[in-house]
Amino acid sequence: LVVSGGKSWYDLPEIFNTIGKENFLGIPILVWILIVLCVVGHLLLNNTTYGRKVIAVGGNLKAAKMSGIHVNRVQMSVYIILGVICGIAAIMTISRIGSSWPAMGTSMEFTVIAGVVVGGTSLSGGKGSILGSIVGAFLLGVISNALNLWGIPAEWQDVARGVIIFLAVMLDAAKTRNKKQ
Repeated sequence: LVVSGGKSWYDLPEIFNTIGKENFLGIPILVWILIVLCVVGHLLLNNTTYGRKVIAVGGNLKAAKMSGIHVNRVQMSVYIILGVICGIAAIMTISRIGSSWPAMGTSMEFTVIAGVVVGGTSLSGGKGSILGSIVGAFLLGVISNALNLWGIPAEWQDVARGVIIFLAVMLDAAKTRNKKQ
């Protein structure tokens, strides 16, 4: 906000807008970028030592430390990777819309957490998948679209997402409790 003076950016170069508006083999370029990021993320998490360390740190921090994993390095690297991915997502969004404003994306955290939880990721850590998160985000998108089409006010849409998160968390807690017994 300080750097931009609170001003919106528009009239972006046409090459930049191409990313968000063009297709390749009949599929939007944005979908191709999503597919590539998901495949790379899946392979990284499931087929590398680094991925096993990330899952171990997410599942049980104490056990990861005791097994010799440099937890701080793993956490910092995950934050760096996610920062890069957020930058890519911002570029994709701005390219699709054709403009940007300083507060763009504010309060999307709630929606992201909802999609990930609905996709089966445990809030207590150690369980989840990229595919599940994509399915959860897609499902929430379909629900949000339906609520828009039905004319439901935005504040009630947040309530609906909150109820969905609550139910997903309760289901996850019940599964975790049953596994412990």
